[in-house]
Order: sequence, then C-alpha cells, then structure tokens
Amino acid sequence: MVTLEQIIAIIDDNPIGLVFPDIQSAFEEPKEVRIVVADDLEEDVEFTTENDSRVCPICEDLDRDVYQIDDDLKPVIPDDTHPNCRCYYVYEGTNEEVPESEL
Repeated sequence: MVTLEQIIAIIDDNPIGLVFPDIQSAFEEPKEVRIVVADDLEEDVEFTTENDSRVCPICEDLDRDVYQIDDDLKPVIPDDTHPNCRCYYVYEGTNEEVPESEL
C-alpha cells in the first residue's frame, strides 16, 4: 500500500513541467490517475452498488466490501447476488470499473 507521504514525495520530486506540460493543462478537467506500485501486484477491488432505492438487502450488505482481485471468496455477480443484479466492481479507491474479463 502506498502511503500519503510516498505520494507527496513523488509529487515534490517532479518539477511542475512534468505534471503540467503546458499551462493550459492546469485548467483542464482533472483526470483520474491510478498509481501502480511494482511490489503491490495484487489489486484490490471494491463491490459497488448503484446506490439507489432499488438496491436489494444482499447487495446493500456487500456494498464497499474490498477483496483481492483473485480472492476465491469474492462474490461473483450475479451468481452470488441475484438475477439482474446491477452491481459491479471498481478498483479500490477509484471509480474505474473492473472489466469482467479481469474478475
């Protein structure tokens, strides 16, 4: 797991030109950035619901649970939830949906 101090050190070590190649980039919409750490080979995924009034009790209990991507105990959607389940997995700490092929 990357600590906040490590992230700050990475940012502090990079001149502003490497972060924003031109000044216009600083004013564009922020883009999501995933930091990949070589020694953290196991990615964690987070069970995610649609977070609306139609979420069932099964999925509500699983919402925001975190699993290693290769965890055999990770619920399989919809086999371990219910038919027509709208839930999905995201990479932990992001809103980036995990492709089914990676699960």
